[in-house]
Amino acid sequence: MDEDGLSNTNREIFPAQGLTLPILQKIICLCNKIQDLKRDHSSLSDQVKNMNTDCFPGPGVLDNLQNLSNEYELLKKKYIDESSERK
Repeated sequence: MDEDGLSNTNREIFPAQGLTLPILQKIICLCNKIQDLKRDHSSLSDQVKNMNTDCFPGPGVLDNLQNLSNEYELLKKKYIDESSERK
């Protein structure tokens, strides 16, 4: 093949050569972000594995929160009932 035939073949294979560079840069950027996310995930996973159970509240605290939530709902309902009676 002559030189013109090779350049035509190159144009057919890579018709938008100007567009491949930005796409390639985006792919590289995404690969880097994925690697960063993998490192972050690994680090966070290690932190969770090293946590002890003392940092979580005991069952008494959770029971108190549930009681407060129930009391709140009752008071809210009572308030709505009384305000609708006054209207």
